[in-house]
Order: sequence, then structure tokens, then C-alpha cells
Amino acid sequence: MLLLGAAFGLLWAPSSAFAQVAGVLGSTDNLGANNAIREQLLCTGEFTEVEFIDLRSMVPTLADLQQHHAVIVFSDVRPLDPTALGDRLAEYLELGGGVVLATGSYSDDTGVAGRLAVEGRVPIERGPVVAAGGNLSIAATPEHAWLPGVAGHFTTNGVNVFDGGTGSYQVASDAVAGATVTARWSNDVPAIVLGEIVDPTVGRIAVTNLYPPPSNVDPTSWDVATDGGRLMANALLWAMKYQRPASTCTNVWVTQDLDCDTIDVADERFIDLSDPECADNIDPETGQPYDNADYYLDYGSFGCTIPVFDLDEDGDLLGGTTEPIEVVNDDDVVVLSFLLDCDNCPEDYNPDQSDLDCDGVGDICDSCLYVPDDGTNSDNDCFADACDNCPEQDNPAQRDEDLDQIGDACDNCVVVFNPSQLDSDNDFWGDDCDICPFVANPFQEDDDEDEVGSFCDNCPFVFNPDQADSDGDGIGDVCDLCPDEPSAIDEPDADGDGVGDLCDNCPTAFNAEQTDIDIDGLGDVCDNCPAFTNREQEDEDEDGIGDVCDLCPVDPDSDQADADGDGRGDVCDTCPDDFDEDFADRDGDGITDVCDLCLFVASEENDDGDGDGVGDACDNCPEDPNPDQADFDRDGDGDACDNLILRGGGEVTKGCTTVPPGHSLPLLLPLLLLVRPRSGDRS
Repeated sequence: MLLLGAAFGLLWAPSSAFAQVAGVLGSTDNLGANNAIREQLLCTGEFTEVEFIDLRSMVPTLADLQQHHAVIVFSDVRPLDPTALGDRLAEYLELGGGVVLATGSYSDDTGVAGRLAVEGRVPIERGPVVAAGGNLSIAATPEHAWLPGVAGHFTTNGVNVFDGGTGSYQVASDAVAGATVTARWSNDVPAIVLGEIVDPTVGRIAVTNLYPPPSNVDPTSWDVATDGGRLMANALLWAMKYQRPASTCTNVWVTQDLDCDTIDVADERFIDLSDPECADNIDPETGQPYDNADYYLDYGSFGCTIPVFDLDEDGDLLGGTTEPIEVVNDDDVVVLSFLLDCDNCPEDYNPDQSDLDCDGVGDICDSCLYVPDDGTNSDNDCFADACDNCPEQDNPAQRDEDLDQIGDACDNCVVVFNPSQLDSDNDFWGDDCDICPFVANPFQEDDDEDEVGSFCDNCPFVFNPDQADSDGDGIGDVCDLCPDEPSAIDEPDADGDGVGDLCDNCPTAFNAEQTDIDIDGLGDVCDNCPAFTNREQEDEDEDGIGDVCDLCPVDPDSDQADADGDGRGDVCDTCPDDFDEDFADRDGDGITDVCDLCLFVASEENDDGDGDGVGDACDNCPEDPNPDQADFDRDGDGDACDNLILRGGGEVTKGCTTVPPGHSLPLLLPLLLLVRPRSGDRS
């Protein structure tokens, strides 16, 4: 089963024009049935929307049903849950909804069960669906037929021609007591049966005893060119308590006007039957000649020479021809051409001539029921251009998902409201839904799925819905190798770090982060002094360390060792183990004072053979440790190594004693005693 209709809210008051929402519940394996039934109902012009719910796999909720003014039910296979479905339909009826049952829905094998079946609501007896065959027809019962001057039952209006097909599917049963039969099959089986109205506050139930899918989806079913769609539509409208709006354009003054002179047959004059030409025209109903001027075109001018009684194709006793009638003389020359136009549906029986939009086309044949039109129908579907939401494209279903009054079949934004249909790039996608509104992209390609089409995406393979482009070069920031500097789409990137050579602060060294601590425009990974600004990158000793940060700028020293931490590298520090603040070198020998063992004597070697802390170049005893450098006799030889400490140096002179300047002899006597020979030693 399937549900035909659209969301419309809870509308249970008697319906009025322009807002009829019908539903169809059906359980069928015929995949084409859904659209075919929907099209037939919509083509009547009575419904605004029709959708589907397949009841083979679900049971609609009450809320689902209440989106429709009425629903029609049919089945040719068993629904998912017949009992739950019947209970739900009973509740829907009690709350004012209309229900129409078609074949299969009231049979034992595939029919609805539950409360709808057991509470006696169905107006026809249950029975199996049979194929009566023989292309049977359906016609209104005499008491409910539409006749000239007599309005028949609402459910039979416009049901003029019906061919049941070779199947003529029906349930061969009778209406229950109290039900009303308004139409029958030509084999006398009830075709339209209306439930008894006991409580006018609840919904109505009716039966259309036919198989809803037409011959274009089931070749054995009813002929799609006949009035099956109108029959089902009428039943739905009756079930939903539809009140057709009053029309000022309705035939209420004549029962017959074959010659279209606006004079009713009862007021026409009798003719002279003595004229042989008039006497030869016999009325098949009476067997007598036509005796009324209504049967002849302008009897006063042409007499009985131009009869019109056989030009009423639809039999509603109103003259109407679709093509001009031509009268020729004996020489086959056209002497008169006329068009009978007092029947607003010349091919469809409609004696009441109801015309709600007063456009001169009767409701039964008007392809714009509520909108005046001139009959133009460019796409030859069942809607004239004036009310067709796709006037140049066949779309009998009239689907309009976005409700912009442009049908889905021709809407360039099917799911986006865009009544203007603006399409700047002429690619058949409206600007409001085109992912490249100004660049033609008929296939709406979007490789990165950012809702910006590949043809106009400034990063077609990288998700960037905001399309940010800081440098305005047409390449989005997220894929621009130089997002802040205009560059080309094929900008080279020698180091492959994702930053183009044009803006890479290390174009030949991978550094995706572009870190530049000293902000000198050179990335840290390629800056020979990353913490010191040195744009020129000068490196005199070519050791890879820039001069401004090289602890030994003229001596290659790539490891920059500085054991004493005084800021001068070990390679060039003459005192590598002694912290030096000013690097003073008073003797200019290249050894700074802080570690120079001879502060005032130049000595590039800075040797200290005796290890007494005084360099050999200035040590007065270079081979004898004497850190105090005592030199009593001031002869340049330190006391530690001077054998002639009192003499003062020079050649030894025997028998001569020299008193050091500034000393008196008495002062020296004790010292002399220290060197006197012991008694007896005279050597």
C-alpha cells in the first residue's frame, strides 16, 4: 500500500477550493502504480499535492494520515499489518478524515482488518477481486445522473466515458443496507458506493469498486484515456466533504441549444414540415421529423438546409464543434463556414456548463480549473500554461518540492526556494543553489565537498568553504604556498615543505613552521645566527656560524665550544679555561692577562718549565720553582737558583767582600758567620 498526499496540517473542516490534499494507501508490487495514480488525480485539477507511503513495509501513524483531507486505499498484495491499518483508519474517520476504499482493500486476502472492518463501517460486502473482463463500462445510476437542467450526484459529475479494460477488475458483491450506489458497472455490479451518514461530525467513507492503477502501468486495467481518474477524485472530494465554490458561470437557463442562438429549445419556433427538406430529417427518439428551429443553423436564413442536430458530439444538447463546419455548393466551393461554440466542453458531456474560473472553458475539460487561461498548452500535459508550474516541460505530477511555484521538472533549484530562477552562468542551475553561480558547471562537481564547485573553488581539492584568499591572487589560503604574497598556482617549492619558494624564509631547507626567532627574514633552520639579526649572513671563517654570533669569527669552530663561558670560543681564546672580562693583553703577546704567566714580557709560548706559575720568559729561576721570585742580590737570578746570593752576581773575586748597597758591614756579619768554615777546615 502507498500513501498519496502532502504535508498540509490538521484540516478537518469541510474543504474549499485550491487546498485539496488527497492520500492514497496502497499495497502493490506494481512499481509504476504510484506515479500513475498520482498523475491521474492531479490531472483533475482538484488536488494541490499527492505523495506516497508504501504500506507493504509500514503502517502510517495517525499524524501521517491527518496530513491529508482524505485517503484512498487499494491492495493487490497483503499489507504489513492489516489489523493495525484498520484500527488507524477507524480512528482517522472518527476525527473527521475521509476514506475511500478501492478493490483489494475490502477483500478477505489483501483487505483492511481491525476496527474498520469489524465495526460495520465499510458500505460494501467483502469479497474477492475478480477480472470480469470484456472492457466493461461504468455509468451513473438513473437517479444520480447529470441531465440537462438536472444536477446529478457529485460523485458522478464528469464520469462520462469509462472503459474497464480487458480485466475490468471489481469485487462482485452488493452494497450493504443503508449505503448509496451512485454508479454501476455495465454488468450491474456497484461501482461507486457511499457509506451511510449517521453522524455528520465524523468523516465519510466511500467505495470505488475498481483497480486504481490505469492501463499505462497495467495493460489489463482501465483505459487511461477514460474517466477513471475523475471517478476516484470525485469519491475523495465527497469523502472529505468538499464544498465546491459557487460559480457565476453555470448554465441555468437552457436545457437545449443546439444552434447556439441562446434560445432554449422550448422557446424556439416550430418549423414548416411541408418543406420536403425538413421532413426528411427524422428524430431517432420519436421517429418524427424535427419540428423545432433549434435543430437547424439559422432556420430563418437557411431553412432546413444546415441541420445541427448531429453536431452535438458529447450529447449534452448544447452545440459545440472544435473545427469549423463548412458548406459547399455543387462546385465544391465553400459558401459558408461556421463554428458552434455554446458548449464550453464540446467533447465532454456537461449540461450544467459549470465554469469556476469563467474563462469560457467548462470545468470538466478545463486544464486550469481555477485559473483563467486561453487553452495554450505548450508541453501537452494535462495542465494549460496558465496553471502549469512547468509550462514548457511535461510534468503531469506538478511536483514542487521547494514550493516556489516552479515545478521540479523545470526548477533550476529543486530544493531551494528561488522563484526568480536567476541563472547567471546559464548552466541550468539557479544561482541560489549553484555551487559555482558565475562559472558554468552543469555537473556541479565538488571534489573537496565544501559546497564550492571545483570550477570556481580557489582550492578545488582542499576543504575551504570560506574561500579565504588573503593576498587576493585567486588561490585560497589553505592551499596557497604563499598565502600572504601573490603567487602563481604552480609556485615552486624546492624543499617540499608546503611553503613556496617565493615566500619561504628557507627555500632550500624544509621548515614548514617558518620559525624565525630573530625576525631577520631568514628561517631558523637556515639562519647561521638564528638568534641574532644578520640578514647578510656574513661568515668570515666559513664554519657555518655567522660572524655576529660566532665565538671565533675568524677561526673555524662549528661546535662553538667555550669552556670558560667568557664569550670567546675555545678555538680563539688564548685563555680557554679562564673567564676573562676584558681580554686585556698588556705585553701584546697574544696571551691575555688573565692567564699570561708573564704579564709584561711578551711570550707567545707562555711556557712555565718549573711549574711555579711564573712563565719561563720572565722567571728568574726558570728551572727552580720560586713563585715569589725572590732575588736578594738583585742580580736577575732568583735566590732559589743564585749561588752567589750575597755577591750580587758577576765573576767571583777571592778575598774581596762587597757590601750590598744600603747595607753596613756590621749588619752582614751574622750572615758571614753562616758561611764560615768550621774549625780546622781551611780549605
